[in-house]
Amino acid sequence: MSRTDSNNRISTALDSMEQRLPTIPKKALQLNRAIARFGINLSERASSAILGSMRSVGRSTSEATSTVTGQARSAASKTMSSAASGARQVSGQAKAQSKRVVETVEDEVVEKIDSANAVVDNAADGSYETWTRAELYEKAQELDLDGRSTMSKAELIDALQQ
Repeated sequence: MSRTDSNNRISTALDSMEQRLPTIPKKALQLNRAIARFGINLSERASSAILGSMRSVGRSTSEATSTVTGQARSAASKTMSSAASGARQVSGQAKAQSKRVVETVEDEVVEKIDSANAVVDNAADGSYETWTRAELYEKAQELDLDGRSTMSKAELIDALQQ
């Protein structure tokens, strides 16, 4: 089975699963699929960059070997050293960038899930109308709502319900 066929089967299965999920897990699955696509695209771009560097090295090596034997050995040695260094640098940069992307995405996912949990918790705890303004303000601080310090109780309730 080809990679494309396998990817299509997996995508079809995930699409089917996604349609049956409640809203929050569906959104979490959609986010995870987007993260996976992003990671795959990033890896493919890094692989293409490395492949392009290696092709360049191959051309340089081929040209160098056609010159005088002593010069060819020296040029090939310098080229290979430069290529290895460049490949290590590109690889290191790709790993570092991937790590930063993953950390950023993880932070955003945790924040969104925490927000979703807060909404679900609030629905389970009852109506905001029974809360004091101090409790509402504390919840607004947790959610980092802009302008919370100047809001009335009714405005805090409206902001938290959105």
